Amino acid sequence: MFNKILVAVDGSPSSRKAVEMAMELAGKFGSRLYALSVVRLPDYAATVGEVTEAQAEGKNFYAGPMREIEREAKEKGIPAGTKILYGHPAEVILDYAKQEGIDLIVMGRNGTANVRRFLLGSVSDRVAHHSEIPLLIVK
Repeated sequence: MFNKILVAVDGSPSSRKAVEMAMELAGKFGSRLYALSVVRLPDYAATVGEVTEAQAEGKNFYAGPMREIEREAKEKGIPAGTKILYGHPAEVILDYAKQEGIDLIVMGRNGTANVRRFLLGSVSDRVAHHSEIPLLIVK
């Protein structure tokens, strides 16, 4: 049913629950798991250095959780790959899912940007609104 499952990882407790659910589904369906973290870059960077710094900080922040997902998937016999990309999270998630032929996107309801969510709309809300791919939002 689901050959390729994408889980969005942002380091939040809700995201961790999404990873657990995605692994459970991948194990049940014999799916390949794709774990994706998106580093949000400054909308209006004053310098190139500001963008480079945000990229480096984001990569360092997500490196640990991604290694943990790879380790856990390997222990469970689930084929998995991880990726860290840069940009606007909802757009990057949707573009990556389409590019990889993902059958199901799994993500947490509340990410790390709880305060900004009320001003800008949450990433999960945006993905839900624009996705043509089935989406499982884990609370």
